[in-house]
Amino acid sequence: MRILSLLLCILLSSCSGAFDEVDCYDTLVHIAVSGDGELFASVVRRDCWGTTAPSHSVYLRKSGAASDQAEKRGEKVYVLRGESAVKVAWRGARLMIWAPAIGKDVVFRRDEWEGVSIVYQWNGRDAAPRRDGPSPDGSHATG
Repeated sequence: MRILSLLLCILLSSCSGAFDEVDCYDTLVHIAVSGDGELFASVVRRDCWGTTAPSHSVYLRKSGAASDQAEKRGEKVYVLRGESAVKVAWRGARLMIWAPAIGKDVVFRRDEWEGVSIVYQWNGRDAAPRRDGPSPDGSHATG
């Protein structure tokens, strides 16, 4: 019985790492650079192998501000749980984020970051821009 308990303990401890955040992987989906080249907005998709729902995060950072790995991504300004796409684009000094601003899947949200206004647009179905607003690539929708 003692050997069985020891084997079970070893087995469980070897599997426990599967649930650590370390075993999650991040995929860079998109980077948008501000018009003056001084600010970067990154969209990152995080997947934790089915232990939690995937999520999309938006990070902001200043040009040249990254001195270590944690700072390379920047500061988190938005997190959306689930598979919905998140898109970003700069419109002057404002960051446009095409994603829901509120709701059960919005885990974290900021409306301002170091003087940058963050504006959310969402049409209720996907992260595409509204017909009267700019698209994520900065062009304007027509029609």
